[in-house]
Amino acid sequence: MKKILLLLFLFPTIVFAQPKNAGQNFRWVSEQWGIAPVGGQFYPEFNTLNDSLASMKGNDKDLYFRGLRGYGITAFDPVNISRGQLFDAAFSFAMFFQQDPVAFRRSPTDSLHFNMKGWHFMYSILGKDVIPGQTVALVLSPGWDFGMFKMIVSENGNGTKLTNGFIAPFGRAEMRFVFGPIVLGARGIYRYEITKDDWKIKSGPVFQLPGMRNTGYSIEFFVGWGHAHYN
Repeated sequence: MKKILLLLFLFPTIVFAQPKNAGQNFRWVSEQWGIAPVGGQFYPEFNTLNDSLASMKGNDKDLYFRGLRGYGITAFDPVNISRGQLFDAAFSFAMFFQQDPVAFRRSPTDSLHFNMKGWHFMYSILGKDVIPGQTVALVLSPGWDFGMFKMIVSENGNGTKLTNGFIAPFGRAEMRFVFGPIVLGARGIYRYEITKDDWKIKSGPVFQLPGMRNTGYSIEFFVGWGHAHYN
């Protein structure tokens, strides 16, 4: 309890004591630069897929309720859109991996294995920092996410490769701390996919798989190299 109270005291102290830009330079922009490895948990819309797998397996253990892990790299910096209009921009590329394999037997001679992976690239260039300063930034922004989910279904040794591409607008909330050359932060995003949820068979025998959508949220964390400077 004492530690929580100490954190609650220190956080507003850091926020209000940090150097701030002022006058004509006050633009609600962090003016922080950084690049960092990023990792987190992604929760697309798996309900239909999970329901189908559960009906085949007979239970919901080891399905996709826990989402997918994502690891990659992210970068952020202020960008000048036009006529001195500065915004906080962020970019990220990451690969998706499932945490545990989904495998089960439907009969003594009939087995199924599901292996999902993929990638995504997001950009968000219209961000504004609601607590401007050199040390702490809280950026709110819209953005776009593009990517692809890939599923390998192995049935008795025969593999089928399916893909599901997506385009999803999103809202982003990002907290960052810059201490000298070190930046650390957390990013929360909620996406809404606007493309079709169908899987497309790329190779192998026909296997009907229920659709899925990249509508949902993700939570990511990053630690890397950063810098803050006000003109």
